[in-house]
This record gives sequence, structure tokens and C-alpha cells, in this order.
Amino acid sequence: MKNHLTSLLLTVICAAGSLKAQAVTSQVSLPLHTIVSVRSGAFLDKVALSGSVDLTGERSPLDACRIQRADTPCRIVATLVDVSGISELTGIVYHATGSSTFSIPPTPIARGGLTFPGSYQLTGDPLGAWLGLRQSLRVTLPISLGLNSNGQMTSASVPSGGVLWLGNNSSSSPEMTTASNNAGSMLGTVSAPASGMAFDGTNLWFIEAFGNLTKRTPDGNTVLASFPGAAVANNADMAWDEKRGRLWRTESSPPALERINPETGAIDATFPLPLGRSGDPTYPRAAVGVAYDAATDRLYVSFCKVGCSALNSVVAAFDAGTGASLGDLFSTSAYLIGGLALDPVGGNLWAGLWNGFNPVIANMTLAGVVNSSFSKGGPFVDGLEVVGTAATQ
Repeated sequence: MKNHLTSLLLTVICAAGSLKAQAVTSQVSLPLHTIVSVRSGAFLDKVALSGSVDLTGERSPLDACRIQRADTPCRIVATLVDVSGISELTGIVYHATGSSTFSIPPTPIARGGLTFPGSYQLTGDPLGAWLGLRQSLRVTLPISLGLNSNGQMTSASVPSGGVLWLGNNSSSSPEMTTASNNAGSMLGTVSAPASGMAFDGTNLWFIEAFGNLTKRTPDGNTVLASFPGAAVANNADMAWDEKRGRLWRTESSPPALERINPETGAIDATFPLPLGRSGDPTYPRAAVGVAYDAATDRLYVSFCKVGCSALNSVVAAFDAGTGASLGDLFSTSAYLIGGLALDPVGGNLWAGLWNGFNPVIANMTLAGVVNSSFSKGGPFVDGLEVVGTAATQ
């Protein structure tokens, strides 16, 4: 994948007109309103895009999706209609266009519901090109659906703020990997072990503690490719590097960052990470979570003391090109910090925390200040990913 100077950040502010739960249909149109920020070097722009997304459940273009059968699965086609906006900052006119198709799994997840990200094109008018804005951008928009046993849509909405995928710190099924909104409401589940996950703009990637890696459809249910791991359970979180088109994953102890070619599953670079200093509460360090920041080309890694038995954690920054340490961002003795994911709209981190009693998911600044949080049941979250931001292509 080519290097990109432009990063596109998306947050869904409002999506009115959700399909009522009591309705049953194979087609629905959702009004859509999103705020998009575009950043390219010193160039920064923001625009409110408005329009609608048409959702059609079908088995073929001429056959409505009503009864699910293994030989002829239903699918959802999500099409953007008249989605555009004019920036109040620069006057650039932006248009978002395109369709995304998603196949409904034989057994819909989350009590008859599922969440998937649609991928669409975003273009700016010639003024944008004159200002140095790339014309080939991709908007990733999460869509949540409720389905009945016949595959018909009973509800549809665009989750505000995107979707959080939360790992389960397990090496064996049937532990549940969970998709939720940023307030903690469950949007979907997948029966799969996952100590880490990443989203490459099209597909989800799961990894479990032994390093067994799977490429999956955007809902996480269907495995598209798999790559074997190792005999030792030493893997934790993952992150997607859009600049290099690579996956990053953490090796716990001794701590290291591994860069993975998603086409082959092979490790093409390894960066050993520092153990810390003797006397530090987290010495010797074990790596847990990882997040990639495309705007700064940095990797953020969370550490605990080897064994993660004490509530001491550190988050540190590293250069993604060289692996060089850029220093600790913050430390805490109030909780363990597990999985990390970047929320590029605000430049903050989503983090899986453990306070000694139950897992907590928090939105935090790079200085460790908690902006918001919610509690969840289940195991400690040492894998975390955000879907519903946007990326270049």
C-alpha cells in the first residue's frame, strides 16, 4: 500500500429515522448526518455531510431477502444517496458515494442483529485538489441491523460514534467477542477467542493468545483466511497500519512489536521493547495493548509488570518506522491497561481497563485523563478496536 499524507476522520453525530422495531421489511432508507474532518499536513478541513443510506435485503437483484437458506444466502446492500456537504472553513464541496454489500450469516448474531461497516468514496471539488487534498478517500460507516428468522430487517440505525470491538482474553471458543457502541450498549457478538483485533478498512482481524490469526468478514463471523501461531501463549493486541498496509501485534514477554504482512501472515519486522528501569512498579515490563496513529506515525503500547498481577500500567509511544522509544505517555497504579485503539477524531485512546473487580472501557487522552467510560461483564479486555472512523485508500 502506498504512503498517504492525508488522513480522514469521521464521527457520526446523528442518524435520525431509524426503522421501528415492530416494522418488518426488506428495504429501508435512513437519513444520515456525519461530521468529517480531513487533515493533510498543515491542511485541516471539516464538513457536515447529509443525505441518506438505502438498505436493501435481497437474495438477488430481483428477489427480496425473506427466507434464509444455506444455498442462497441473503445479503444487505447499503447505498449512499445524495450525501454531500460544503465546508464552512474552506468552501470545498464534498461528496460521498458508493454501495457496500454484506452477506447475512446463517445465524444472525446478537439475538437477531448484526453490525457491519460499509465503505464509500469521498471526493472534494477541484478547490480541494488545488489545496493539495487527495481525491481518493474512503469513508467507513458502521450500520446496525435487527433481523428476524427470515432474514428481514426489523430495525436499522447508524451507531453514533462508531463501533468498539472488545476482545475476550481467551484461547478457546466459545468465548464471545463483543461489538458495542461507545456508551457500552451491545451491538453484536462473535463466538471466537480473541486477545487482539484490528480493522483494515474492509475486514476484521482476530488473533488469540497463541498467535493464531484470522481474517474475517466485517461482522467477524466468517473466516476468510487463517495463519498459524506458535506453541506459546504470548500474543496480545493488534492494530492496523494504514501507511504501510501491515498489522502490528504485541508479544507480551519479553515485550516486542511484530509487523505482519496480511497477505502471507509472515512477520516482516520485529522491534524489541524496553523492560523499563529497575525499581519501576512495572519492571520488568510485559506488552499488552497497541494502537496506531496515522497522523503521527506512532504506535502506542500499554505495559504491565510481567504477569499483570498488580494494578500498575504504563502507556508509551514508539516510532512506527524504526521502533525507537519516544517515551512514556503516562502511568497509573489505579488499574491495569489492556487493549488499545485510537479514536482519530479526537486523537484519544480507547482502552480496556481492569480495576480489580470488573472490566471497564474508557476513552482517555494521551496524558491518561479519562473522558468517559463504561463497565462491561466478562473477562479482561486485552484486545480492542474501533470501527466507524475513516481511512484513506
